[in-house]
Amino acid sequence: MEASPPDQSQGEMALALDGLYSRDTFNVITFSGEYHILFFEPVPATPETAQGKKFLASRKSEGGTEMMKAIRAALEFRQMHRTIFRITVS
Repeated sequence: MEASPPDQSQGEMALALDGLYSRDTFNVITFSGEYHILFFEPVPATPETAQGKKFLASRKSEGGTEMMKAIRAALEFRQMHRTIFRITVS
């Protein structure tokens, strides 16, 4: 039996989190009608990856797959941090 698309994508994201190195940073933005951001800013991969997995597991599909809201949120989030914290992104 194959997994449903939401279950499959959650599993793939968990694998991606497992593949992060300790020097990596990450954040999780989910979308399903509305978007949800896990952390206020990207965090080091260890031990926060466990929080990322719990966050993913807690999300339930609410029907919509409108990615644009989540993409805009990610871009606005990045711009906000560049402005507020004067982070140089290369």
